[in-house]
Amino acid sequence: MYHEKSDTYSCDICGFEMGWEDHDDEHGELWGCELCGATFCTKCYVERHGRKNYDEMVQSGGYILCPNCEDKLGIEEKAMKYRTSRGHEV
Repeated sequence: MYHEKSDTYSCDICGFEMGWEDHDDEHGELWGCELCGATFCTKCYVERHGRKNYDEMVQSGGYILCPNCEDKLGIEEKAMKYRTSRGHEV
């Protein structure tokens, strides 16, 4: 979320606040989810999905997703794999 008065952004998950181009040793960087528009910090993503998944996401050139959207897509992807493994059309 952007705060106009202080020209800062805050993580929509933990509330950590700093400038967009800044870096914090504990929270890392702030990112914008390309699916829902939420702002989130590196720390919140890594705590939920792990450093390996975070590194793959930022280096892949694909979408940057917040932890919540990553959860939703992960569930949908697992359901699709389950349905196709059972011979159901998707």
